[in-house]
Amino acid sequence: MKRWIAAPSSSGRRTPWPAAVHERMPVILPRAQYRHWLDPACRDRQGLLQLLAPCPEDWIVRRRVGPGVNSVQNAGREPIKAVTEANNA
Repeated sequence: MKRWIAAPSSSGRRTPWPAAVHERMPVILPRAQYRHWLDPACRDRQGLLQLLAPCPEDWIVRRRVGPGVNSVQNAGREPIKAVTEANNA
């Protein structure tokens, strides 16, 4: 059996602060849409494409993190801990 993992992204330009960080942002689906998105029998192409849109800004918390997030070798929660000027020096 083949298994696939996808990390769809959408344009971050539609929302102010993600566009300041990166031109793309991950697609974050509402929980109510999980089954629709993951259903291998779904043939509703247009409905699925509509899900590939930036999520509402209030779903995301913006915070500075260290460079450890740039490597898949850094697992766990440590790489995503917030960084302040004091602990970044």
